[in-house]
Amino acid sequence: MTDGHSVKFALVIPTLNEAGNIHAILDRVCICLSRIEVDWEILVVDDSSQDGTDTIVRGYAENQPRVRLVSRRGERGLSGAITHGWSQTDAELLGVMDADLQHPPELLPTLLREVLNVADLAIASRYIRPHSMDGWNPFRKLLSRLSVVASIPVQRKEIRVKDPLSGFFVVRRACIEEVQFQKTGFKLLLEILAKSRAQVVVEVPFQFGRRTADCSKADWRTGLDYAKLLIRLLKRKSEPGSAQVRSQKMEPRQTGQPPALQSILGLLPLVLGFQLIIWIAYLPTALRGRADFRNLYAAGLMIRQGMGHRLYDYDLQKKIENQHISEETALLPYVHLPYEALLFVALSLLSYQKAYVFWLGINLTVLFACFLLLRERLWRLKELWAWCPILFILGFAPITATLMQGQDSIITLLLLGCGLSAISSDKEYLAGLFVGLAAYKFQLVLPIAVLFLLWRRWKFCTGWLVSFVVAIVLSTLVCGWTQLFDYVFSLSRISNGVSSGNQILYIMPVERMPNLRGLIAAISHLRPSISFTVTVVTSAAFLVFAFWVGRNGSRETQFAIAVAAVPLIGFHVLMHDLSILLIPAALLIDGQDSKGFWIIPPIWLAPVLCFFALDYLAAIAVLTFFAVLLLQTRRNLNSPVQAISPIAVRL
Repeated sequence: MTDGHSVKFALVIPTLNEAGNIHAILDRVCICLSRIEVDWEILVVDDSSQDGTDTIVRGYAENQPRVRLVSRRGERGLSGAITHGWSQTDAELLGVMDADLQHPPELLPTLLREVLNVADLAIASRYIRPHSMDGWNPFRKLLSRLSVVASIPVQRKEIRVKDPLSGFFVVRRACIEEVQFQKTGFKLLLEILAKSRAQVVVEVPFQFGRRTADCSKADWRTGLDYAKLLIRLLKRKSEPGSAQVRSQKMEPRQTGQPPALQSILGLLPLVLGFQLIIWIAYLPTALRGRADFRNLYAAGLMIRQGMGHRLYDYDLQKKIENQHISEETALLPYVHLPYEALLFVALSLLSYQKAYVFWLGINLTVLFACFLLLRERLWRLKELWAWCPILFILGFAPITATLMQGQDSIITLLLLGCGLSAISSDKEYLAGLFVGLAAYKFQLVLPIAVLFLLWRRWKFCTGWLVSFVVAIVLSTLVCGWTQLFDYVFSLSRISNGVSSGNQILYIMPVERMPNLRGLIAAISHLRPSISFTVTVVTSAAFLVFAFWVGRNGSRETQFAIAVAAVPLIGFHVLMHDLSILLIPAALLIDGQDSKGFWIIPPIWLAPVLCFFALDYLAAIAVLTFFAVLLLQTRRNLNSPVQAISPIAVRL
């Protein structure tokens, strides 16, 4: 235990236009520190506030000599303010606490005692005690959790903590001497956890308070700074000779795993950081009704209100959307079979915003079920790092798009995942039933049925047909035969535009589709009729090629080929529809032949291009992935020894 009388403690409070808080927080901190038997001082680091913060602090310091004002001019950044404050003192123990009154100063004695006793670093943690952030809205909680998950790969394994982004902690100066920290950004603690010499870290739970006098300064720039920090820390971690590499002898780079899969682990912070920025930027828009969930919610509402017989009356649908969600010039039409809308009838009892949040929770739950179905296939990623399989799935951009847009593609992924599980257990009829249940995405499941029909997998086709018939019957009961015919007629307009009189209500440019159709339209600049003909012929050729290569393959191989083919040759495919590519990707990773592993990082990253309207480039990656899968199949079939599934070997 350190002698408390010989220790000096300096607390840095960084401020920027927080005059409304500073007097109250200084009062509370001084009272708390006066009860501790250490020599202490408080440094208020002000970044050129325009609200008189500096004047208040100077006035306070006249009566309390242990309080000092440190002014910075022409500089910004929370991390830089903290480290600048620490450089102005010779204290052995250093602390930081935000000036927003969300951190209770009364916790300071506990943090100091932990460091005086045994710890090198004591953190006030928001994630130890349940309900510690009840004052936060659900979206801020979600973003905070995603930020923590994104930080896991860059933390040192031996001192990994639950709240690496806390703004309230105490650290020994000896642990951070000669460590260079970033001057911008908000997350200094994460740098300390990654770079410092701290060996013993303690987390102390606390109840996070609500803001009173200002608002959060976090925005998309904060997310961008955080993503940059993750990239820098990951790069440093991978440098030969770094402390982290030396101390983690069992880290992934030592396991001999294929470099292509190791690169997935390296890219995780970048990908998750980018997704965090997208979430921050897009969520307010989604809550205002500008998300694909809009049409699903409206369809459920129309059925609940007895308007199922007019489900594909897009003028009425637009009126419903404007009345119950938000006023928009454009229309997001409901373009799936009516039976799927039954899922959203109960959700339509809630307001749109609450229904969106509830559906997001359902999607996350279903996604976890998908992970459970695929995790054994992702065993190579688990050998890299235990969290890598789930983050591989979460980091896949189509999954992110599905969650943000409130789409149904994760439900489709689950049904196909169940189909894979059934077909692996020699239950082809059951597999067909599962795949057929996704008939609401018939443009995806119909090519699968065609391929299995060509491969003479009669049990699968029978199961698929039963499900498809049930879907048609349910749809008829929901809206009647007339609306079904209207639906079929409306399909020809989905990609070309839906209009009412002279007003165009909806249009989906073909060039924004990451499939063969979008690729041909984007690069050929042919007339629509010629482009359509070329697309049909090319898609048919790919379908025949898939049949020919997979005709002698195992059931699992055929399933992987079929699922990889449908996003490519499907008539109407959007970014979120690519979610199902996780299934053939998992089967490829699970295989014995590692020659095709190089395609995993490109197909994992390429859908991000869709966020920048470069869908045709993503289509090239989908095409390449499909080609690699076929080549891998041919190579395995021509091999004198049939490849055995690693799962079977482990069993």
